[in-house]
Amino acid sequence: MSYSDLFKPSHLKQLCIDAGFEPTKQYGQNYLISDRPIREMMEAANISPGDTVVEIGPGFGVLTMALAENAKEVISFEIEQQLRDYWQGQSIEYKNVSIVWGNALKELPAKVKALKKYKIVANLPYQITARAIRTFFELDPLPEQIVVMVQREVADRLCAPLGEKTKYTSVSDASSLTVLTHYFGDPKFVTPVPRGSFWPSPKVDSAVVSISNIKSRPEADAFMRMVHAA
Repeated sequence: MSYSDLFKPSHLKQLCIDAGFEPTKQYGQNYLISDRPIREMMEAANISPGDTVVEIGPGFGVLTMALAENAKEVISFEIEQQLRDYWQGQSIEYKNVSIVWGNALKELPAKVKALKKYKIVANLPYQITARAIRTFFELDPLPEQIVVMVQREVADRLCAPLGEKTKYTSVSDASSLTVLTHYFGDPKFVTPVPRGSFWPSPKVDSAVVSISNIKSRPEADAFMRMVHAA
């Protein structure tokens, strides 16, 4: 298998058949079939040979493998147990990639405690986006930088200046995330990612967001409780 094969829907479909599962909405299994978002994410994260990178939902590794080529270590959290054999087969070539099997939001806090510095780079499943970003800001130590692909609606809200309305006017989890994101760091809209960039194609567009200058806050717990309550 060549890396470029991972961008072909026919090859992805065959990989799913070989692994014994079909992509599900439950796990947000929409696979990138365009390399442009990957290049944009790599550039935004500024991955260097000394970096440790944490990823959520590697799938068949289109982002994982790009990260592995540039980083010292990649720690990926995968909930789809049917992919165990696939990643076992990749371990020979990608020796600096370790897969943690299970729920990332439960396993992540304990795993990063042993890390001095790390970056989070991930294509987040839509259904866990809000919980994932809140979890990222509760980690100890905090990540140096977060570069994630999220639903376009969430990306626009996260990056909007505080107090400024976007075209998405309904109140949702993303509204509190806007406040939290600006409290902990500096969010930046990186690039849009149309729904046609995925297989299977989701019903909504996506976008890449970078959060840099992440700072520890002494009153973070109290502030987060206040925001959630509001």
